[in-house]
Amino acid sequence: YYYPPNAGSWDEYGVPSPYEMVRQEEIEQLHHAMQDGVGPQPPSQASGAQYMQQQQPQQRPVVSTGKILLDKVYGQPWEIRCRQIRKSSSYGKIKGWRLASFIMKAGEDIRREALVMQVISKMKGWFEDEIPEANRPYLRPYTIMCIGDDAGVVECVHDAK
Repeated sequence: YYYPPNAGSWDEYGVPSPYEMVRQEEIEQLHHAMQDGVGPQPPSQASGAQYMQQQQPQQRPVVSTGKILLDKVYGQPWEIRCRQIRKSSSYGKIKGWRLASFIMKAGEDIRREALVMQVISKMKGWFEDEIPEANRPYLRPYTIMCIGDDAGVVECVHDAK
């Protein structure tokens, strides 16, 4: 959240600023949620032991790890998604069909990123010519298109986890 300096202040008439009113409303909603049913409240007449016996044991949440966690976070592998989209696309039968995804960046000068990617592409070519495959570092240049001084499109690198 953006919280400007002196946003929590009150004016000279004792009226809170809009930021302070929104903040106060959020705090009140949180308090109501905590009181209205997030977990049972112990009855005042019951002792601690009786209260604990009345409560059902809480189940621990299922925690995903490894490949299952990565699949939940990143979704299906790109190749599978491409096949599904190609089947449903009216253009999927065209030779040379390829699905690509891009990130639109605005408010940044990405010409420098494009220059660096050109250097990486050139280095990849040199490495392929000069270094044996067993010793060669893996480089995957991606597309960067500058649209203006402060905007551009950057190709997504798929299945990078």
